[in-house]
Amino acid sequence: MDLNFRLHPQQSQIYASDARFKVVAAGRRFGKTFLAKVGLITEGMRTEMNGHDLCTGDCNVAYIAPTFKQARQIMWGPLTYALSEMKPSWLILPLGQVVRWSRC
Repeated sequence: MDLNFRLHPQQSQIYASDARFKVVAAGRRFGKTFLAKVGLITEGMRTEMNGHDLCTGDCNVAYIAPTFKQARQIMWGPLTYALSEMKPSWLILPLGQVVRWSRC
């Protein structure tokens, strides 16, 4: 599957980092939300790392913000929009809730 995400050079450098946690201090319009969205999608779909099975495309990823409301306001719309083109059109949340979406 070709996800066709285009990152600018600074985003690419952050994305390619092997750091377990990536903390980005950047100003407005840098593309931090976009970079996080790309990371959430690609890491959530990852099936192997360094030749070893990691998961079956069901990896757990997290987006952290100071409050649940902020996390929802910042990431939920862009994430579900990006995922609307993908199949399957559902997510299973950590507590077992299933979230489904369709393209509008």
